[in-house]
Amino acid sequence: MHRLTHNASLRVIALLTAGVFVLLLSGCGDDDKGGKSSSGGGSAVYPSVPTVLPTLVGLPVAIDTSGGTSTGAAGGSGGDITVWASAGRILLDDGRSRPAINNNFLTPTVLANNSVTYAELIAIQPARVTVAGGTAWVDLIGEDFHLPAGATLDISDAPVAVDQVVIRTNLVGDFIRIDGNVNGVRLTLDSVGLGLLAEQATGTAVSIDGNVDLRGYASPVPYDGGALTVVAYHGAAILAGTANTTGNSPGAAIGGQGGDVTLLSDAGDIILPDGLIQANGGGGTAGGAAGDSQFSASSTIMTRFAWSVRGNGGAASGANQGGDGGDVAVTCDGPLDMFMATEAIGGATGTGTGGDGGAVYVSGVTSQGAVVSTSNGGSGGTGGDGGDCSFEGESVFGVAVQFTAHGGVGSSQGGTGGSLAVYADGAECVNVLATFMARGGNSNGLGGEGGDAGYSSYGETWNFTLTGDVSGGAGTGAGAEGGAGGGCFVQMFSSYGEAITASTFDFTANGGGGDDLGGAGGALAVSLSSSDRNAITLSFSGVGGASVADLGGDGGSADFGIGTGVSLVADLDINVSGGSTTSGNGGGTGGDFAVSSGGISTIALSGSVTARGGANSGLGGGGTGGTAAINSAFWTVFSFDLVAFDLRGGDSAAGRGGNGAGTSFDLGVGGQVTFTGGSILAAGGAGSTTSGTTGGGNGGDVSIVTQFGHLLIGADIDVSGGNGSTQGAGSAAGEVSIACQAADLQITGEIVADGRTGVSAGLAGDITIAGDGSTRMVITSLLSANGGGSTSIAGPVGAVGGNINIGGGFEFSVRFASTAIVRANGGTPNGAAGQIDIDIVGTGIANVVEDAGSLLQTNTGNGTPVPANIDRNSN
Repeated sequence: MHRLTHNASLRVIALLTAGVFVLLLSGCGDDDKGGKSSSGGGSAVYPSVPTVLPTLVGLPVAIDTSGGTSTGAAGGSGGDITVWASAGRILLDDGRSRPAINNNFLTPTVLANNSVTYAELIAIQPARVTVAGGTAWVDLIGEDFHLPAGATLDISDAPVAVDQVVIRTNLVGDFIRIDGNVNGVRLTLDSVGLGLLAEQATGTAVSIDGNVDLRGYASPVPYDGGALTVVAYHGAAILAGTANTTGNSPGAAIGGQGGDVTLLSDAGDIILPDGLIQANGGGGTAGGAAGDSQFSASSTIMTRFAWSVRGNGGAASGANQGGDGGDVAVTCDGPLDMFMATEAIGGATGTGTGGDGGAVYVSGVTSQGAVVSTSNGGSGGTGGDGGDCSFEGESVFGVAVQFTAHGGVGSSQGGTGGSLAVYADGAECVNVLATFMARGGNSNGLGGEGGDAGYSSYGETWNFTLTGDVSGGAGTGAGAEGGAGGGCFVQMFSSYGEAITASTFDFTANGGGGDDLGGAGGALAVSLSSSDRNAITLSFSGVGGASVADLGGDGGSADFGIGTGVSLVADLDINVSGGSTTSGNGGGTGGDFAVSSGGISTIALSGSVTARGGANSGLGGGGTGGTAAINSAFWTVFSFDLVAFDLRGGDSAAGRGGNGAGTSFDLGVGGQVTFTGGSILAAGGAGSTTSGTTGGGNGGDVSIVTQFGHLLIGADIDVSGGNGSTQGAGSAAGEVSIACQAADLQITGEIVADGRTGVSAGLAGDITIAGDGSTRMVITSLLSANGGGSTSIAGPVGAVGGNINIGGGFEFSVRFASTAIVRANGGTPNGAAGQIDIDIVGTGIANVVEDAGSLLQTNTGNGTPVPANIDRNSN
């Protein structure tokens, strides 16, 4: 994938100041992290989310370094653009004065006809001219260089041995001022480059108000554009006119290369012309790469970057490769205010590989404003990858960012989506609206994988909204496969108790649909460390892709990693179900949901978690259901408020329903757990929902174990077998195991582990509820472990009822409230009764209380009570 690079050809500057350019390659400094900040609801006033967004439409071209196109050969590469204000800002023209001229190197005689040629320039003072290595140096000592308005500096007559002219002033009072125009276009050679260097001048050291034309000459012969280099070591540099360094388009020959444009200042501001800055690669049989654009400022005063940048890769043809989009980097060691639109699209091609999208990187100590960027991969036989885009700062506030970096469409394989992120690397992130789109490219063969999208922070986060789509591309041809969904992340690393509050994250990372196989759903990772209060709304869809002829894609995953001292309140809408299939072998397996805590924390969840097996509308089976795992070895308080866990196997129209997972729901924590309402569905999927003679899937298992804290189960739990045709085999139920140590245990939700009816009866599941000597247990609801019935016409026998064990051989007390119903009946007809054991060690029957109205029942399948199967004896 295309990454941020800087490959500008800066020969003149490298000869003079090689050390300076080491800094060009370094990013913003990483200042020490600040202390705990106030939340977004405090007294601080933050800028609002911008409502007006930048666009490239209708902008005049201010700087153009594009490569030339070709009709029969490769396109030319775009030149690189580098703007670096080491201790200043990058600005639009603010009306500041131009240098005062008191001793012009250009004599009145030379300027008389308003044209200064190369020959005239070097003839003024030949002793000041040195030609070496293709560069003609014109050194001024105690003199200014001033080209008046209306005059032209025409260096196109430079000899073959000279490919650039450098005008250098050497003393504090020596300035360079270009009010007129510059021409370096040679008719039979590459254009002549121009360098303007002010070694000691302060204030406004170099200014250009005219137009600089260094294009490659329009000819059937390929000619490159010349480079423009402006350096003010101790003052400001101004480019207020336009600069054109494009390569030529020579018809069937190779496209000309664009020349580089470089502006540097060690101690002052840099002024750029208003409009579009572009560095496209030229189109041709092979696409030219776009140039990279890098803008860096270090002022402690706010820098407002208000330019838009285009650096698209050139289009190609046949089996050749499209050009890569150019990288765009805007960095500032001080406060940065953005208003930028970019295009960095990879070039399209025929049967070859499309160009990769360019990377976009924005960073300031504090960063705000609006950025709209498109960095898609180019289409081709294999689609190009989307670019990597990020917006970051020590603090980030008042931001609207829209990043689009889809993988390119590919006839045989789609490209991978890019990586998109917002990073807040210091104090706070407030009032941010982010839209991230990085889907994998569609394909007739293999759909591209989705990219990555997310948010990472070390500081306070408030009023942050992120919407992201990193779904896999579709595989639309015969036998094609969908691409996998990408990765999504929310990370909060903290040392001072900062939090994420009043923030919404909405991610889509579905697998792409496929004629043959659906792509797997993507992955979500939420990491919170040492943050004492977090309140988020989080939606994630990582559904496996649908399949036409074979298997649906497996569901994705959603993982929460919680550190110590964390308080999390999260409203969830999670769907990691397996993909469906219409006539294939089976639905995809449901995905995984996991929460793990590494320390003493408080976690409150509401909403829904869906991880069903994929449905099958054909003859095959439904997919296996997914899993949910909640674990902590420490004292962590978990509360589930009306959370609906749906982990069932997938349904099938004419085949067997999918099974629940081996262990569908697994909770093991050291602290207190409360389920207020909600449900845990781990039943098998339904079979033969429209036709057929198959049964449902078997139920999965549910395990809930806590230590040292109260356990309240107000959720309904269902591990029954799935419904199916009465002409098929009955499906078996899973098992439910609940254990609580050293605290109160209340069960107010229904627990059902019934087998299903079929030609052969489905077995009931077992229900085990255990405690220890400090546990006080109250059951107020239905516990059901009935055997399935049989529809066989030859000696039908229902399944035996399940085993319900309350106690597990430990010492504690149990009370059955008046609303409690505990059943372990055999299935119809003739099914043997199950067993209810109240197995409490050494306490005697006095610690078993059955309120009036409670019911413990172990009937046969014919309705005959078997009271002997209810064991109330303590051991």
